[in-house]
Amino acid sequence: MNHRMYFAALAGVAHLALVTPVAAQESAPAEPVEATDGDIVVTASRQGSQTLINTPLAIQAFSGEQLEQRGIRETTDLIASIPGASPGEQVGSVIKTFSLRGVGAAGGVGDSPIGYYIDDVPFAIPNSPLAPPLRFIDVDRIEVLRGPQGTLYGQGSAGGTIIYHTREPDLDNVEVRGEATIAKMDDASAWNYGVSAAISVPLVKDRLAIRISGGYDKRAGYVDVFSATPATGGPSFKDANDITNRDIRAVLLWQPTDALRIRAQAAHWEPRQNYTQSINQLEPAQQWFSGTTRGYESGNFDLYSLSVEYDAGAIILSSSTSYLDAEFGYLTGQDFGPLGTGSLFNGYDARSFAQEVQLRSNGDGPFHWLVGGFYQNAKGLFSFDANLTAFAISGFNDTRTRNYSAFGEISYDLFGGKLVPLVGVRYYKDNRRFNADSILTGTGSGQTMPDKVTWRENLTNWPSE
Repeated sequence: MNHRMYFAALAGVAHLALVTPVAAQESAPAEPVEATDGDIVVTASRQGSQTLINTPLAIQAFSGEQLEQRGIRETTDLIASIPGASPGEQVGSVIKTFSLRGVGAAGGVGDSPIGYYIDDVPFAIPNSPLAPPLRFIDVDRIEVLRGPQGTLYGQGSAGGTIIYHTREPDLDNVEVRGEATIAKMDDASAWNYGVSAAISVPLVKDRLAIRISGGYDKRAGYVDVFSATPATGGPSFKDANDITNRDIRAVLLWQPTDALRIRAQAAHWEPRQNYTQSINQLEPAQQWFSGTTRGYESGNFDLYSLSVEYDAGAIILSSSTSYLDAEFGYLTGQDFGPLGTGSLFNGYDARSFAQEVQLRSNGDGPFHWLVGGFYQNAKGLFSFDANLTAFAISGFNDTRTRNYSAFGEISYDLFGGKLVPLVGVRYYKDNRRFNADSILTGTGSGQTMPDKVTWRENLTNWPSE
């Protein structure tokens, strides 16, 4: 057995569910998880609930039960189960990027070519393609749309869109879910462990409920760090690359009428890792390029959102407003060749306000349509500081963007729905400015205001049931 192999035991309460029955709610759930035949029901097309097999998109979906059965606990695990998906830059447990159908951000720089949505709220950091550090215990299902989706979703997505649907507060029942795990990696000197829980409580029957979830886990390190080479004495630090994650999330759902739903969310994620993912040797696991620098990777992410949906019968109006505060970075030491040995710190400090509005058709008629608008006002400060034996350098790049888009799709069911043509269009406009100061690149500033029209067409044929 090597350091990548685990043996695990389940401790405490594993996936405990306690439901207190109350009179059933009259209105059906807005987004059911599974159809009666076991096929997953998805809402990615924004035209109501559809079974996965009947959705005319390049889509893959995972229910919460499937995530649990397959041991998928975070986005890195999820990517391995998606055809055409692959990991990109993986500095550590915080800075992770991915690609869909070969489309990803080179070197971990630039806006994300993959759109990430937590329910109906975008997770978008300017000039950084970071994936959200979600814990999957309170995820109801995940929908993965491969290929461009800009005519359906406001956040640009040249590669695809990943939508994390979390569990809704229950307006009828008290629900408690919990999980405790313990595991051991044979090269690590300590145990891995984690606890997480969620509770949903109706405050006003059928109208108001709150759901709170969160957890903490620690994965013990297994890499020994040497200041030079493994032949020069003992390690400076043993089992150094340990990882901790803590998070908490609260969702308040208010349904004053059967037609109106208001959802407020506040979430905080705090991932940490000592040293980075890079190592020099696997067996035994060792790292010796860090020198005497005790490196780390850390992140603090706060997301606040307010979503409103109104069902007017023939049409549905939805609005989502969000604010994302993201701070993350890493410190590493190594030999930089002719520049000498020393340490390098890269830090990111980003703020993003986003507003998305959609108006879409409702009902069973043959004509379906959707129009929407998206606006983002964001800034991202990247700074670095290198202290080397040859010299010390530092610098920054401050990027600011105000971008908006208008998008929509129309389709029509021909021959009783056996043939469905669809067309969509998107217009995007960005006003982006930057200021930079570095001994390597010099001091400068600039502005760009690109705009772009893209379109999509699709023809679906259902010759028989």
